[in-house]
Amino acid sequence: MRKYLNKSLLYQGDSKITLFLSIVYLVSFSLNKGMVDTYFNYYIRSYLYNQNYHINDIQLMFTSLGMFYLWIYLIICYLIIVGVHKRKKWSLLLSGPFSKLDIRKRELVLIIISLLVFLLSFIITVVQNIYLNYEIVSYIAEIKRMFLLDLIRVISIAIIIIGGLALLDSFFSNIYYVIGSIVFIFLYLLAILANLESLIYRYATSNRVFNLILDNIRSYLGGYSYYGNYVKRVLIISAALTIAGIILVLISKALTKHIYVENMNEGILLKFPKKAFKFMSITFPGMALAPLLSNLINEFYFSYRLSFNILFIIKLLIITGLSFISCYLLKMWDNNKKDIYY
Repeated sequence: MRKYLNKSLLYQGDSKITLFLSIVYLVSFSLNKGMVDTYFNYYIRSYLYNQNYHINDIQLMFTSLGMFYLWIYLIICYLIIVGVHKRKKWSLLLSGPFSKLDIRKRELVLIIISLLVFLLSFIITVVQNIYLNYEIVSYIAEIKRMFLLDLIRVISIAIIIIGGLALLDSFFSNIYYVIGSIVFIFLYLLAILANLESLIYRYATSNRVFNLILDNIRSYLGGYSYYGNYVKRVLIISAALTIAGIILVLISKALTKHIYVENMNEGILLKFPKKAFKFMSITFPGMALAPLLSNLINEFYFSYRLSFNILFIIKLLIITGLSFISCYLLKMWDNNKKDIYY
């Protein structure tokens, strides 16, 4: 009996989200069609008739813009599937014969179905363009290999995105916190890159291995290559992303037993994410302002004569000082809230 009840969980509340998911599916189909049509109308003809193309030159259908579409698509689908009122939904389902793991499995199954719909729309569009451009495509032996590489890249990147979303959903009590965390983590990473920009540039230009890793990541996400062994590199990176995504899903599964409905009044559910996001919140103002302030100091006081190492030390001092100020202000805010409450 429990087996059939667990199967029925898949359909709990799905009548409310079917319309929204269908709209997202149609939009994704239109974007896939536009991207693939452009690829066949422009690149395939250029590849065939342009003599400047080298035999090892590869440009796949899914560029970095396509990967951005995929990222947005999966996030929107996940938000629709999980729902806005997480506490209310979990309370309702847990009052029946369903466990917390059953709820998480339902969400995973539905997001996998959404991924399959995306892949199906992509495959249909490619097959249609191959049929319409058969005479031209018949002269290009690499078209099948390009298509398979695109599928592998899309699947592996989708798995790591789904794993990341599942992990974040284990940390937060509602969808607003998940969206906010995605934006905040993105801004925090940009701040880190802004502070390490000069060091990364110096290291990339002086270290051949590091530079090669960056080039492989850029070519993988952009779907292009101007030298050989691209297939091997795609397979290696895709395997790494797939394994990482599966590990994230397994971690989120293990964290599910620590999720309690009574704690969903709080924004962050688990202790470690609370400490991590508190640390990020304290250090973010310094991380964001350090590049600007260090450049102003270098311009007005030293006339751009400071070395990269000295500038980096100045950035660290600015980050440390502003972090102490942020920590003090945060404690004052917490104390004021406690005084108002009591």
